[in-house]
Amino acid sequence: KPPHPQKINGINQGYKLQAFIGDSVSSVLNVPPSLFDPLAQQSAVISGLRKYTTYNLTVLCFTDPGDGLPSHPVEVTTQEDVPDEVSRLQFEDISDRAVKVVWSPPDNANGVLTGYTLSYSVKDKPDTLKTENFTADTLSVKVTQLQATTHYRFEVNAWTSKGPGPKKVATIQSGVEPVLPSPPTKLAVTNIEAFSVVLQFTPGFDGNSSITKWTVEAQTARNTSWFPAFEESSPDAMTLTVVGLIPFTLYRLRLIARNVVGPSEPSEPTKEFQTIQ
Repeated sequence: KPPHPQKINGINQGYKLQAFIGDSVSSVLNVPPSLFDPLAQQSAVISGLRKYTTYNLTVLCFTDPGDGLPSHPVEVTTQEDVPDEVSRLQFEDISDRAVKVVWSPPDNANGVLTGYTLSYSVKDKPDTLKTENFTADTLSVKVTQLQATTHYRFEVNAWTSKGPGPKKVATIQSGVEPVLPSPPTKLAVTNIEAFSVVLQFTPGFDGNSSITKWTVEAQTARNTSWFPAFEESSPDAMTLTVVGLIPFTLYRLRLIARNVVGPSEPSEPTKEFQTIQ
């Protein structure tokens, strides 16, 4: 509700709804005063908050000279949601018939984690699918009774009370220890636009495990240091649409493949090209 008119000390320019995490301002929403009744109670929706996070909300009135005193804070906690993807999925102690599957919690749980689901099957044979559920404090499991020298697809996802998060997927071959992948080759660019380009390439050796992420690094005429420009998780990709480029800029791109062991060496760079205006 607005301050008493005699305490505004000027012309009311509006209100600032502020959301604090601890002592730091996380989000601010400016709300204009009501044109119909300056003394009427007002409401507003503040967006862009983090999931399952406790905030202190305050409101203040401001005039041209500056901000007034904020209201007493009101503590609120945003609702839970499904969790993000688990942050790591790796394999250890690989033998012909067994493997230890290891994962890490999501970077953003978005609530209280209630457990994990592990699913695995022979690659391209969904009828062999097996699923196991685990408590939230379980971060590894030994899977046994595998077929020797066979490619398996593993999926792990986390749960909150709101449901399951997205699955993190990787494939390995039983009996074959994964190693670092080889870099992609034969890079070429097509469909050059102002903000994007299509990057074609030939994948290298996958290191006996599926590629979990492609990282495109860029180099410009103004910035000769290589920097990450784009990432995509698409294990079987042979083309990537690289977005977020700057118009009318000279670029060279190179590509890094990552599997459960780590990143490959960077590929040889593309020929220099210029995005359009």
